[in-house]
Amino acid sequence: MKGTKLRGEAGEVQRSALASAEELIRALRRVMIGLFRDLFDCDGRRFGGPSLGRIGTSDGMDDVQWNAGYFRSGQTATLGVNLDETIPEGPEMA
Repeated sequence: MKGTKLRGEAGEVQRSALASAEELIRALRRVMIGLFRDLFDCDGRRFGGPSLGRIGTSDGMDDVQWNAGYFRSGQTATLGVNLDETIPEGPEMA
């Protein structure tokens, strides 16, 4: 049953498995951030965390922001772009 805490030896196995999963997510995050930094030539700004079930990094830029993430629930990795909603003013809008 999801969310059930086991006792005794089974509980130890459960805690060990959870700790191993969190270590794996942390390692994945380090690799992903390293690749992202190399690809986008930036320091990267982290978001999420193992306890939230999602991890990622972005380039932290204004206007157009690239990001990469991993979502544990769907076991999916994403690469995305966020576009700022600022509307330019002036002749370039014509």
